[in-house]
Amino acid sequence: MSMMTITSTIIFPIFAIMNYYRIILSAIDWIIRHWIRIAFFITLSILVSCAVQSPISGGEKDITPPVALISSPKNFSTGFKGQRIIITFNEYITLKDIEKQVLISPPVEKAPKFKVRGKSLLISFVEPLQKDATYNIFLGNAITDLTEGNALTDYSFVFSTGGRLDSLEIAGNVHEAFDLAPPKAALGMLYDKNEDSLPYLRRPLYISRVNATGGFKLGNLREGRFKMIVLEDLNGNYLYDRGEAIAFSDTMIAAYRPEIPKTDSIGKAIVTEKVKSDLPSLALFTECDSVQRLLKASLVASEHLLLSFRFGVKNPKLILPFQNDISNWYLSESNKTGDTLNCWLKNITSDSLHFVVNDGSKVIDTVNISLKFKAKESRKGQGDASATKLHLRSNISRQGNFPLNSPLILLAENPLSKADFKSIRLVEGKDTLVPGARFSDSLNRRISVNKKLIEGTQYQLIVPDSAFTDIYGHANDSLKIQFRTRTIADYGTLIINIHPVISQPYVIQLFSDAGKLVKEERIDSDKKLTFTFLYPGKYKLKAIVDSNRNGRWDTGNYLRHVQPEMVINFPTVLDLRANWEQEEEWQLSVSNH
Repeated sequence: MSMMTITSTIIFPIFAIMNYYRIILSAIDWIIRHWIRIAFFITLSILVSCAVQSPISGGEKDITPPVALISSPKNFSTGFKGQRIIITFNEYITLKDIEKQVLISPPVEKAPKFKVRGKSLLISFVEPLQKDATYNIFLGNAITDLTEGNALTDYSFVFSTGGRLDSLEIAGNVHEAFDLAPPKAALGMLYDKNEDSLPYLRRPLYISRVNATGGFKLGNLREGRFKMIVLEDLNGNYLYDRGEAIAFSDTMIAAYRPEIPKTDSIGKAIVTEKVKSDLPSLALFTECDSVQRLLKASLVASEHLLLSFRFGVKNPKLILPFQNDISNWYLSESNKTGDTLNCWLKNITSDSLHFVVNDGSKVIDTVNISLKFKAKESRKGQGDASATKLHLRSNISRQGNFPLNSPLILLAENPLSKADFKSIRLVEGKDTLVPGARFSDSLNRRISVNKKLIEGTQYQLIVPDSAFTDIYGHANDSLKIQFRTRTIADYGTLIINIHPVISQPYVIQLFSDAGKLVKEERIDSDKKLTFTFLYPGKYKLKAIVDSNRNGRWDTGNYLRHVQPEMVINFPTVLDLRANWEQEEEWQLSVSNH
């Protein structure tokens, strides 16, 4: 073996091994010098890996409202002399609808300033407070937490500017006078005097908000007797203004000490609060404005004038003060209540009209109106022919169903001067009849067809062209209306046996579920009322104690000390079925109103 061969066989592997260890030692030296960075990246990788495999949970949603921890002064403290209150809560808060929610009793002339600072609420008064008075700042649901909006419900802060807290109370109930429902928004108020002018001129001494069920409670009262008023304070000035609803107690009410809750054998509280029937129950009403007014005068057709009044008129007259040579220049017709007057003009050639509206000899108003009539959109595009035609309509529904208990009626748009009743035809099944007809009103607009209709029968009413002519010379187009009468089985019958506890006049009213008056009867003693031809559905019964015997419900009058007439609702909603006779008993008494 040559020397070169030995060298390549032995020495070269040694150099290779030495070079390998040199590389290893260099790597170890680099790791030692950079171990902090390597450890950081390894730890970060582990954390990221853990985060991917097991995500961190946010926990359950916060549903708890803020809790008041401390305040300066303390809630229910005495001897308050400052102008600012600080209330600190257990979490960050915000205010929601503070202007609507806050209520201060006794009321202040200028609302205090409310400011949130972190977890604290600052209340700063901008006017001096009364001496020796107990104040209740009712914040309702205005305080909410910042993150989730959880409201601290019905929160109030009470303090006294004197040496003691007043601790008496008065509670009551209020309902809408006619429908007996709780008012949507009202304030219970107390005054320390019994003068009628107080609600008009002075803010109440104590105030509270009526709740959703009609109840209200005024607490922290001083000893004494108080005048109770409930007011629908629309403008927020705590005074009784025209158009606002009011309720009042006939007598002064004494403040009483709240009963201390009793407990049973296991320490559970027993509710001893006055029951609802023992509390003053007031009826909220809106006074009737006694001043008669003309609400609206409008031209509804080229010769048709419509007048609307606040109340019914008994003897309406329209007078042309500067045109005495025109007599009988209009025909008029009032609705049932007398508060709407339809007038059809005659012999008027001018493009405007000036007249005086009277009720008998009493002047109501003076009217200036243009006689340039603008046609409604529904008649546009029909051309001049539509304006020169007499329009007729019937009491047949669009669905073509006709009730069995109603006469067949045609109503002309204007008073008629000519009528050919014999030209009317009524097709009954396969038979064509000449039913005949007649006018059933004083202006010759309402035409009653003289035919008793058969149940469940197909009909067609035919009115030929020019059968009727109005006072302006307009004749009708031909008219054909198909309809079918209902059957007896389509209706239900309701029988009510009424037993008044006290014999006095009542008006019994039957309403549909939508609130429409369906039937009405008057009674003054025990009576069996039968309501027939009622469509299936839900009905409500109402009894009005008709104290003045005028056959309708009358509202109250505060200054005259007149309460609204009492209303009694039947205790349940009646669910009437078709082809069914339902009989009910009704004991009429004050306790079930």
